[in-house]
Amino acid sequence: MAVNDLDKSPFVTVREAFEIVGKATLGDDWHESAFEKDASRHKLVLTRLRNILRSGDVAAHWRTEDHEASGELEPVEVDHEFFSIRLHDDTVFHAGVNEPVQCRIHAKQLERCLLDLDETQPSFTSAEERKCTEWFVDLISNTLQERLKVAETEKLAKDKFDKVSGAGIKRARLSAVEKTGKHDIFRSGRPKINQ
Repeated sequence: MAVNDLDKSPFVTVREAFEIVGKATLGDDWHESAFEKDASRHKLVLTRLRNILRSGDVAAHWRTEDHEASGELEPVEVDHEFFSIRLHDDTVFHAGVNEPVQCRIHAKQLERCLLDLDETQPSFTSAEERKCTEWFVDLISNTLQERLKVAETEKLAKDKFDKVSGAGIKRARLSAVEKTGKHDIFRSGRPKINQ
């Protein structure tokens, strides 16, 4: 093994990760112009990269410019409404430290994750969010109540699945409603009486 191979990091920058996702997603249609916000494919590639990071299936590390703070990039942080990928300066905005931070993403895990990506699959869901969805399915399927309260059930889910963000809990609940077909279970008001 060459000395240079020992120095190679398995982690890549945000821009390099965007390019990996772009090439896998767009194939022959990939072009450097995808880095520009007005490019037609920019949003698709950026959304897929964010969803992959949100899944928790790819390791990512962050650190502040001054190296004072650092850590693992957690799916719940990526799912935060103020999190953003900033390609122009090769950083991500981390709401927890309220500033842009440098981020390194595991390239091999990213490539492995992309092999599982199907054109019809709009996003990746974390394993915890999938478990939360199954929990909601069981709850909805087994309840004797005609109506459940959104706030109460989402709080129960949050207590049980603390690694899933608020948005992830909501997605899990809505997905469970679709799977069970019980679309009225979270509606407000009295259930309709069939005559």
